[in-house]
Amino acid sequence: MLLVPASSAFGLAGTIFKEQVSPGQELSHKITVSNEKNASLVNLTAEIYGFARNIKGIDIEVPIENDTGTFTARPFLSIEPESFSLGPGEARTLFLNGTVPEDIGSGGKYALVAIKTVPKASKGVSITTAIHAYVLLTIKDGDLIQTGNITALETSKDDNGAKVNLIFENTGNVHYKPLVEAVLKDGAGKILAQGEIKKGPPSYVLPKSSYLFEMTLLPEGGLSSGKYIVEGKVTMEDGTVLDSKETAFEI
Repeated sequence: MLLVPASSAFGLAGTIFKEQVSPGQELSHKITVSNEKNASLVNLTAEIYGFARNIKGIDIEVPIENDTGTFTARPFLSIEPESFSLGPGEARTLFLNGTVPEDIGSGGKYALVAIKTVPKASKGVSITTAIHAYVLLTIKDGDLIQTGNITALETSKDDNGAKVNLIFENTGNVHYKPLVEAVLKDGAGKILAQGEIKKGPPSYVLPKSSYLFEMTLLPEGGLSSGKYIVEGKVTMEDGTVLDSKETAFEI
């Protein structure tokens, strides 16, 4: 079976369930699935997975047998209905419910709700389209650790500028949106160019996950032969510095 992003035939509302919660709290969130007026009848399923992302920020559905980490919300959540059909122009509300365990601990707890089409019977490759809803829970009154490290900073000449690849790992216990800055200097320390990348929702960096940030710094007049330095820095939205690193390259 081949899984691909959903076409425009059906869509979701209520795709982000982001909340501060307490141990023992009852949870409830509505997800509305709708089908276009001119679309065909579509059969759908709803299933809860563990939530991970790869270094490119692509969602990973973690199945129950592999979802054993301390940051999962999947075990205490349920979705109803788990299967349903939508005719042209129809909509259906799904109910995501759960109870936060008393011994939940601290930090963030995460899950993916995957809404998928049921593939038609076929002798060849079956194709399923999917849309994700995101569960991002933060435990109230617990220890929230917001730390991270730059694990790699690589640079290379790219046309008239410097291509920068920075890998950042969230070493804490809760999701957050880092701000990444890079500065290009010549061998004497003069600033030639600078830039920044900010990840927006739902692209939080999850705890114990890494993300690759890419940018190109384009100095006025391009780069000539010589030695150059690139400084990378990652901060929180409030300006708190999480880590910084520098690397040098020559042309």
